[in-house]
Amino acid sequence: MPITLIRSRRRLINSSTYNSPNHRRNKKLLANSQAQRAQRNRDKKRALLDKLKNKNKPKAKKRPKRSKMPYRFKYYQFQDYKFKEEIEELEKLE
Repeated sequence: MPITLIRSRRRLINSSTYNSPNHRRNKKLLANSQAQRAQRNRDKKRALLDKLKNKNKPKAKKRPKRSKMPYRFKYYQFQDYKFKEEIEELEKLE
């Protein structure tokens, strides 16, 4: 049985008490006081204005990262330093 039929049957059975979802929502909105609704609208407007303001704000310039020396390079540099004397001896032999 399609959902629409179930809904319409429910509506027919409880016709005296059944309210549509829209009606229920509207009732809930009406239950809020006028002051609350006004405040919510003000908040919405404020949010829109803030969004517009932030859109035109100059973006902070990102500084480039200081490049770190890669570990591999450091390691080999250290190795060179370690075996410098041996390398020099080999060069002398050549």
